[in-house]
Amino acid sequence: MKDNAHEDVTDSLSLFRTITLGAILVAVFAGAIMGACIVLAAIGAALTFSGAVSYEQLTAPSTIAPVVFIVCILLAVIVCVATNYSLVRPMRRMTLAMDHLAKGDFFYRMEKKDRINLREVGEFAHSFNVAAEELASTEMMRAGFISDFSHEFRTPINSLSGFAQLLMEDDLTDEERREYAGIIVEESKRLSGLSERILLLSKMEAAAMLPSIEEVDVAEQLKRTVMLLEPKLEEKDIRIDLNLDACTVSGNADYLAQLWLNLLDNAVKFSPHGGRVSLALYGGRTGEEGRTASADEAVIWISDEGCGMDSATMAHIFDRFYQGDSSHASKGSGLGLALCKRIAELHGGTVDVQSAPGKGAVFEVRLPICATETRAR
Repeated sequence: MKDNAHEDVTDSLSLFRTITLGAILVAVFAGAIMGACIVLAAIGAALTFSGAVSYEQLTAPSTIAPVVFIVCILLAVIVCVATNYSLVRPMRRMTLAMDHLAKGDFFYRMEKKDRINLREVGEFAHSFNVAAEELASTEMMRAGFISDFSHEFRTPINSLSGFAQLLMEDDLTDEERREYAGIIVEESKRLSGLSERILLLSKMEAAAMLPSIEEVDVAEQLKRTVMLLEPKLEEKDIRIDLNLDACTVSGNADYLAQLWLNLLDNAVKFSPHGGRVSLALYGGRTGEEGRTASADEAVIWISDEGCGMDSATMAHIFDRFYQGDSSHASKGSGLGLALCKRIAELHGGTVDVQSAPGKGAVFEVRLPICATETRAR
């Protein structure tokens, strides 16, 4: 309703401006004709007064006709030039810009080159440039997504195909067969997990609102997540420090459990052997961490003692399929942190990271405590 009312007001203002502009143009042309008549009358009076021509000669049809013809030609030229600069050239440029866009040239931009510019033309140029910039960004993301998607799927598929062919050879030992079969099982699990994460991320990105909102005990969820990761913690001899407030938020329990699991698993994966992971939860403390009674939130910090990240890596760490470890020495799909970001957004919160090379990383999640019906931004 607000949009329709706004459009009605805009249309009314445009109509008023159009009528005003038409009246101004009519007044200008009428003034031009009147000015031409005054000039011609003054010239005729001067010629008659000087005796160069008589009044009868001046008012004869053979004299008036050429003068009127010349005046009409001049007015036509003025109208054509004004129309060309104010309407034809801008419309030609608009058509050319749309033609570039239709051909997939998303880097073309409209510039204000005309001396006479209607307001609508300027607004169109601004909107076109914004749309072209968005399309260019989307196109680059699409191309990168397809490339990464193809790469991530091609690797396990090639492994499955290669080791399956090796299993068909007759001269393999039982140990080699078990080894190849184990690799096939691992790659199959990897491919299945990758597919599930892509489907989950697509589902979350398509969602406008959180499903199944309930009161979630964040501290209890974090404790359970630590218990799930206990085998990995023992394998790498990693100590985990807990500092958890009692805190409950409104949200989806399954989504939040996935958020904590991804972040903690990421911290454990990049921590060195014998390292330490710190987990802190602050919630319900009005006045602390910049919170007020009317806008309270839960703050979760997860820090590790890993290799850290530079600014370039941090700028893309939440992009899908992006992995800061370009060597892929650490197994992963590059979807975990993208899922974390989307889950936080669905809850009306944020997730951020602070890090430096060799200094580890600190992931910070902020979630509103009272969110009865959180809509995705």
